[in-house]
Amino acid sequence: KTALLITHDISEAISMSDKIIILSKRPATVKKILDISFANTEENGLYAMLDNETFLPKTEYMFGQIQGFDFYCPTNVVWLRGETKWGLFDGDSLRYIVPPTFDNVRHDDRTLDNYLHPHFIVTHNGKFGLIDNSGEILLTCEYDKMSYSGNNTVECVKNGKYGMLYCGCKETNIIPCKYDEIESVYWHSNQDEYFKLRQNNRWVLCHNGKIVSNVEYDDISHIYWCGDILFEVIKDGKKGIIKQDCSIVYECVLDRISRMHISADIESATLIQIGDKFGLIHYGKVILSPVYDAIEDNALVCRRNNINGTPIDGMLVLQKDVTKKSGKVFKHTS
Repeated sequence: KTALLITHDISEAISMSDKIIILSKRPATVKKILDISFANTEENGLYAMLDNETFLPKTEYMFGQIQGFDFYCPTNVVWLRGETKWGLFDGDSLRYIVPPTFDNVRHDDRTLDNYLHPHFIVTHNGKFGLIDNSGEILLTCEYDKMSYSGNNTVECVKNGKYGMLYCGCKETNIIPCKYDEIESVYWHSNQDEYFKLRQNNRWVLCHNGKIVSNVEYDDISHIYWCGDILFEVIKDGKKGIIKQDCSIVYECVLDRISRMHISADIESATLIQIGDKFGLIHYGKVILSPVYDAIEDNALVCRRNNINGTPIDGMLVLQKDVTKKSGKVFKHTS
């Protein structure tokens, strides 16, 4: 059977096909059929790099394997294997940027920044390292394991300990391999991603390869129902809330944190509890301090000292006085 790939991308056609069929304008007729072959079997099975336009060899038959034209690199560079080892080759100058010294090479195409700043996991003598398309060595081949774990983030293991490297367009940050565990706690398609790192049963928060929390917590989790990026943290058995920059919304003195649907104006708020008293947090602000005996779900009614009231402008107003007050509900901090 024959599969046809219809494309305007010549490099894509070359990398995925063994023939190119050139058609005329509609009604289409076959103008030319070109065979694609990177190898000359008469020359010991070695490969040559072809010219993008003429499809003729522009190098000697000197490569043991060619990955194909690299769609991830803005420049004309490609990983090639010599007779036994891999190197990074410049298709314009026809010279190696990185000599063929690596046993294997792997690329991750899931992250947008990689199209602008591609980087590759390489192996040498059973150890892993990281290199970019300019030939700069980001991590030397000294790690036992290495894998892509998120947006522009590489997770690495050395001597049983975990570390990370964040390699974006504007910055490169390294977290040394000294942690026992790494977990993703927040991810968004705009390439915002937060990780928590554990050392001696305590967690810290990490963003873009930087430790952003000065405090070590028993656990960290994302409060998913908030309109802002907030995290629930636990310390010494008590819960608290921090923002993405780790500034404190509420200290670790809370017994309970849960979701509460309030109204059409406030779709979801965070119910907090200390002992038998309740409060509310919305968009990282305390709108009702935890001094209330109860806050009813799906209603703007709080109870304090066995008296029902409605919080208006951050104050608890008795039901009989509500008509005398004005202003937006939950406008100010209590």
